[in-house]
Amino acid sequence: MGLQMKVAVLTNADDRSEVPSIDRLLTEANLRGHKAFRIRYSECSIAIENNRSIMFYRGKELTKLDAIIPRILKDDFDYGMDVLRHFESIGVYILNRPEAVTLAANKWNAAQILNRNGIVVPDTYRSKDELMLRSIGALEAVSNGLVIKSTKGILGSDVIL
Repeated sequence: MGLQMKVAVLTNADDRSEVPSIDRLLTEANLRGHKAFRIRYSECSIAIENNRSIMFYRGKELTKLDAIIPRILKDDFDYGMDVLRHFESIGVYILNRPEAVTLAANKWNAAQILNRNGIVVPDTYRSKDELMLRSIGALEAVSNGLVIKSTKGILGSDVIL
């Protein structure tokens, strides 16, 4: 067996909540000999004292963590991202860098980045006004159905079919 890593999924789901994607990540990591668990970012406190970044979890200083897998929810996105950046500042490896999580959290920005880099995206429209979308033929152009997403929905939330 190789080196055992201490890996945490950074989420706001408590230990008793069943979240299939998180549960699967933890199960697979533990089966491979790593110590994997959840850290609820709502139970983290972060500090900078005497030019030293410190992470507290449930009132105790958290040290010796090898990696974080972020699963930040939109409900408390800003604080979750602050905690994620703080883990980065204390030298913990972050699977999905904070900049990437922030960019991906906004569906419109993500579509722009993918398109700019030559990755095909579905026809995508954005407007503050439904009438404007109708005036450019956007709603009529979608012949195979329409998926409406909030620009800041995360993990399938705020999707209308």
